[in-house]
Amino acid sequence: MVSTWTAWKAFPDPRQGGQLEAPIGPGLYEVRDTADNAMIAFGPSASVARDLSKLMPGAPRRFLSSLFGHAQPVVLEQLEYRTWPAATYADARSNAQRLCGRRDVYMRRRNHAWDAA
Repeated sequence: MVSTWTAWKAFPDPRQGGQLEAPIGPGLYEVRDTADNAMIAFGPSASVARDLSKLMPGAPRRFLSSLFGHAQPVVLEQLEYRTWPAATYADARSNAQRLCGRRDVYMRRRNHAWDAA
């Protein structure tokens, strides 16, 4: 089992027969906007492929509007994703909590460095 993130991948164009490369089972996913590297979505999932496929064109509008809110519209061609397979959903949740904790520490240190400068 892979114990780290996969490489970033662009969302495929379903009109050209493109398919997602993601685990059917549990794991983590992260989606970012390539224009500014802003994180669009992140979280554990019981089925990473199913959750990422909801972002593809033709996905229900309710999901997209709840995910992206009323912020700037996101162009699907500018999105890329990466995954982190896990053995169980519980493993995926614990990895997500650990990664969120590490990001919080990083952001606090970064903000402290900016304040000191």
